Amino acid sequence: MCEKYFRIVYYLFLRKGWRRISILESCISYSDGAEVFSEDLLRNEFMTYEKIFSSECEGYVLDLFRKFMSELGEVRLEDSGEVLDVLELMQSICATALWKFNCELPPEMDYFVREFDRLDDPEEKERLYMSAQ
Repeated sequence: MCEKYFRIVYYLFLRKGWRRISILESCISYSDGAEVFSEDLLRNEFMTYEKIFSSECEGYVLDLFRKFMSELGEVRLEDSGEVLDVLELMQSICATALWKFNCELPPEMDYFVREFDRLDDPEEKERLYMSAQ
């Protein structure tokens, strides 16, 4: 169930103009056309975030985060673009959960959201990369 909720949030971010990220899509079993937009997705966005960061699913998000942080530590900076893109997206998802929907995040995710709040800046991405080394 947790993967499904994460896919919905990813889909909503894509609808807002985010770029697709193939390495994330393979991890969350996302396929183009699987999600169909409806106003209900927007109306229920709060509940979707609540479910993703519930005690039942917070481990799922944390595992995804740790997986991509680990991958970041295994690649050269020049090859880290897509991994950094995933982490930028995850930071945005977690920031939305924290500040828009007042969800409680695991401490590791809360730190990540607050410490790396400008991953749209290449220097900040490099700082994140260096922290994973």
